[in-house]
Amino acid sequence: MYIIQPHYHGIARTAQDYERMAMSGVVAVAEPSFWAGFDRDYPETFLDYFKQISEFEPTRAAWYGIKHYCWVAVNPKEAENIPLSVEVCKHMPKYFEQPTVLGVGEIGLHKSTKNEIATFEMQLDMAFKHDQLVLIHTPHLDDKLKGTRITLDVLKNLILTLDGGYFKGNKLIGSRTSIGANNASLKIAQLEVGGLALSNVNKCLIGSIKNAVITSELSKIEIGEVQENVSIIDFNSEYFFYNYSPNFRTTSFTGQYSKVHLYESLLGYTLKAFGYNTVFHFGDMESKSGPKKDDTKSLMLEIKRRPEEKSSGNLDFDIIHGIMYINLLTDKE
Repeated sequence: MYIIQPHYHGIARTAQDYERMAMSGVVAVAEPSFWAGFDRDYPETFLDYFKQISEFEPTRAAWYGIKHYCWVAVNPKEAENIPLSVEVCKHMPKYFEQPTVLGVGEIGLHKSTKNEIATFEMQLDMAFKHDQLVLIHTPHLDDKLKGTRITLDVLKNLILTLDGGYFKGNKLIGSRTSIGANNASLKIAQLEVGGLALSNVNKCLIGSIKNAVITSELSKIEIGEVQENVSIIDFNSEYFFYNYSPNFRTTSFTGQYSKVHLYESLLGYTLKAFGYNTVFHFGDMESKSGPKKDDTKSLMLEIKRRPEEKSSGNLDFDIIHGIMYINLLTDKE
C-alpha cells in the first residue's frame, strides 16, 4: 500500500522518521507553512524557512524515496503582525516558481481578529493574482465555529484584482464577491459572483453564469450558458451568448459601440432590442436604426413567445452605435 501524507512537518522530523515512513509505504508528503513555536520578528526568518521547506526538505526526503512538497504562507498564528506580513508577502511570489511549492498555505484565522482577517485577505488576493492554490486553516480554539463562519464570509466577500496574466477557475461563487481583470485572460467554468469588471481582456471564457453583474470595456467575452439574472453594462466589447438555461429569468445588456452575437434558443422567451445608430442582423435580414435629432432609441426587434410555450425568461438589449447578430437555430441544431 502506498501512502500520501497531505499534512506533514518535516522540519520537526529526524532522519529516522523519514526512514520509518518509507518502510511504512509513504511515497509523498506535503508540508504547510507553520508557526515556529514562537512569533518571528523579521521577514528574513520566514524566507529562510521557505527555503528550507522548498529546497532542503525535498532533498532530505528524496534520500528515502519520498517526494516532498510544501506550501508557503504567513501562518494564522503569526498573522496579527500586519507590517511583518506585508513584507513577507512581497517576497513570497518568487517561491511559487519552485516545482515543489503547491501554493499558499496554511492561511486563515487563529483568534479571528481584524488583523488576522486582513492578512488572510491579503494572501488570498496574492494567490489569485499568481494563479495559486490555497490551503485554509480553521481555528483550533473554542471559537472554531465562529472562526469558520468568518472564514466563509471572507471568501464570499472577496475583492480580487488581476492585472495581466491568465486566470483559470473552476467555480467562483459568492454573492458579494467582486472580481476585476485588466489586460488579462480568464477561463471560468462556473461564475456566480456579485460583480465582474473587465478591461482590455483579450479572452474571457465563461462556461455558465448566474446572479452576476458584468461591467466591461474593450474586451472579448464568450458565455456558454446564461442561467439566472445576468446584467451587463459594456463599452466597445464583443460578446457571444451561446445558450440559455430553461429558466434564465432575466438577461439585460446595455452597451455602447458593442458587438453582440446572440444564438437564438429554441426555448420560449421574450426578446426586446432597442437601438440608436445600431445595425441588427436577424438571420438574413438586416435593420438599421439611424441617429435621431432627439437622441431617442428605436425598438428594432421584438420576439414574443407563443402563448402555448412556457416562459424561460426575458432578454433585453439596449445598444448605442453597435452591431447585433442574432443567429437562428434550426430544429436539427
